[in-house]
Parts: sequence; C-alpha cells; structure tokens
Amino acid sequence: MALKATEKKALKARLEEERARLLTDLRGLDAEIVSLGQSQQIEAGGAGNHFADDATDIMEQEKDLALKGNLEERIRDVERALGRLADGTYGICENCGKPINPERLEALPSARLCIDCKAQADRRRGG
Repeated sequence: MALKATEKKALKARLEEERARLLTDLRGLDAEIVSLGQSQQIEAGGAGNHFADDATDIMEQEKDLALKGNLEERIRDVERALGRLADGTYGICENCGKPINPERLEALPSARLCIDCKAQADRRRGG
C-alpha cells in the first residue's frame, strides 16, 4: 500500500496522538491502582473492616489490572503500527500479505490483520 507523504504524515500524527492518549489513560489507571493499594493497607490496620468491603476492593483492583493489560497491549499495537509505517509495510496484513481494507485502517489505524485473517484468529481463540 503506497502512501503519499501527506497521508503518511497524517497517519503518523494520528497514531502518535492515540499513543499519547493511551499513555495518559495508563498513568491515570496506575495512579488509581496505587491509591486502591494504599487504602487497603490503611484499612487493614484498622479494626472491623468488613469482608464485603475487602472483596469489593480486590475486585476493583483486579478490574483495573485487566484494564491496564489491555491498555498496554493497545499501546504496543500502536507502536508496531508506527514501525510498519516507518518501514513501508503499513496497511499490509501480517498474516496473508494482502492489503488491509482502507475502511478498516480508518476505524482501527493499528490493525495488523485484514478482516478475514482477524476473523480466523478470533475463531481460533474462541472469541
């Protein structure tokens, strides 16, 4: 997929903007995780903490950790897309080598797979 210089520049800016947004979200989530951990430590020192409150805190922390993993994966996807943009392989399916539909790239600029290969990968994973 041969990109014009203006298209490449616009894509790079969009991907860098997405990376910055995701990093901001990740920092906020990290702060929330730290805050939850600190509040659990403080409450653990006090008497009469209810088991249900502990369970809620643990569930929140687990949810935040899962969100953190998702954000980190999305950041890696964006960084890989920036690498593909730099080396001239952006917009080419990593599985079959065919061009990725421009509408798919518009919706998900970090897409590594064409829609058919993505569907196959999801079926294999059971998703």
